[in-house]
Amino acid sequence: MIYRWQLNPPQSKFNDGCAVPDSLKSAISKKIYKQRFCNPEAGMSESYFGAPLSQLRDPSDLPELEAGAEYLHKHLSQNGSICIFADYDVDGICGGILVYQFLKTAYPDHNIQISHSDRFSEGYGLHLHHVDRLLDFNCILTVDCGSNSLKATQRLTESGCDVIITDHHECALDQEGRVIRPNAKAFINPKRQDAPHYYSFLSGTGVALMLCLVMRRISPACASTKLSSFLDLVCTSIISDSVPLVNENRLIVQYGLKVFNTMPRPFFRTLMDAPHPRFGPVDENTLSFALIPKLNAPGRLGSTEPIVGGLLSEDQESIEAHAKTALAQNKQRMEIQQNSWMLVEPLIDESKNVICVYHSKIHEGVIGILASRIAEKTHKPSIVLCPSQNPDEIKGSGRSYDGRSVFDIASHFSGHFKQFGGHQAAIGLTLPRSNLDAFRNGINDYVLPEKPATLAIDDEILMDDITLQTAMDIQKIGPYGQQFEEPIFLLKDVAIPKLSLLKENHLKGILESRNKKRVEFLGWKLGYLSPHLSLDHRYDVVLRLRVNHYQNIRRVQCEILDFEPIFKHS
Repeated sequence: MIYRWQLNPPQSKFNDGCAVPDSLKSAISKKIYKQRFCNPEAGMSESYFGAPLSQLRDPSDLPELEAGAEYLHKHLSQNGSICIFADYDVDGICGGILVYQFLKTAYPDHNIQISHSDRFSEGYGLHLHHVDRLLDFNCILTVDCGSNSLKATQRLTESGCDVIITDHHECALDQEGRVIRPNAKAFINPKRQDAPHYYSFLSGTGVALMLCLVMRRISPACASTKLSSFLDLVCTSIISDSVPLVNENRLIVQYGLKVFNTMPRPFFRTLMDAPHPRFGPVDENTLSFALIPKLNAPGRLGSTEPIVGGLLSEDQESIEAHAKTALAQNKQRMEIQQNSWMLVEPLIDESKNVICVYHSKIHEGVIGILASRIAEKTHKPSIVLCPSQNPDEIKGSGRSYDGRSVFDIASHFSGHFKQFGGHQAAIGLTLPRSNLDAFRNGINDYVLPEKPATLAIDDEILMDDITLQTAMDIQKIGPYGQQFEEPIFLLKDVAIPKLSLLKENHLKGILESRNKKRVEFLGWKLGYLSPHLSLDHRYDVVLRLRVNHYQNIRRVQCEILDFEPIFKHS
């Protein structure tokens, strides 16, 4: 057993008038729907199931959003030059492309350009060393960055540039805990203390979308530009940045996936179909495994140009050329990642409350992936550190786990940092090399309350209920993500008559019930359990249901999360 299992208690109180949709046929899916949408304690209204896009709230109550749109409209009306300055990750790339294409559709002849910082030579965010290249523009619009760029914003403002910041990262605070406002014409960030709480979950691209929504109202040139075709970009950013899949985010992902399944961007489609054509509909898992890693790879190794160029290309030859470059870099990224993992894994000390590792030979572009993998392996917040290109500095990336915010933890040591930022799920940091030992020692001694890794199980399930119809119904209740996780089920008393290893890292096999009914299963990254699983034992297993698509044939499949042996065959 990897986790402590916690079976959620049955619900008895449901909202009056909450009706299960006719599209759900299986009994288990109807039960899950009522638990998720009809339960007054769940915090998710049934209005968010299949809701119309018009249910998106008017974003004008987001502080300074109206002012930002007014300033942007002023510059466009005066034929001013605009630079969209965006972060280098998937959220920043998608947000930058969204704003750029939205504005160029409305103002095709205006000087509107897009720029991304370089991970290695420039680092995250807007800095003083960016200022000189931005001074030729009348207006700088940041996407997914800028909240803590106090010096660069000040310099640009003093030089006559109007700066509009759109971001979703945590804000810098003064000694009294108040947000330090950058000297910008507009500072749009749902993490501001005066922002409505229901916007706090937006991704950086989500904030950019809100700006565009207001621009449609303010600017006559933008009024006819439909934003629905851009929802695939926002959807991708939400899945990539692991922001909670609630409120506006849930609606956006629902409709963004519709765009993927009806009018996919040629560049996205080309990446998802490599190395082999993909079968079945695009869902949040498709994005997580078949698209987002490929979008992130070029920025992890250097320049985002293959991704930005591919998304902006209009002819298939150019799209395929950019995709070829991105796919080659993704292959290189995987090799670097595996080599770096082999260096990092022996350094993991699972006795610590927060895992913090440093190695001088790992690649800066994959430290976030390594931190995620360590968090998954240890069930603890994790930070990975490596040398920077600047020999006097150390770069770091951290990931949260099970509600334990690595941002809050690292904030206790902010005095060690030269740069620090992020949100509740992830952080990035830079510290002087001279502070490395003090920071590592502080993190290693950090005490967290005891919290065993727990799997929250939605319900027990019988083998007879594990059908293709049930799996399809469970999919309909999605999309799933942070704070709206996929249902997890407990299946009791099964044998494993067939078991094999995939690529030495994953399990594949058959589960068999007492009445000899069988279902295929996969266990991602559970290959290390193979020596402990016996064909002579019976097990309770915790699983998710999947619809496997292969050559246009659908079948039900289980994704195993944990095993518990109960006794040998009698």
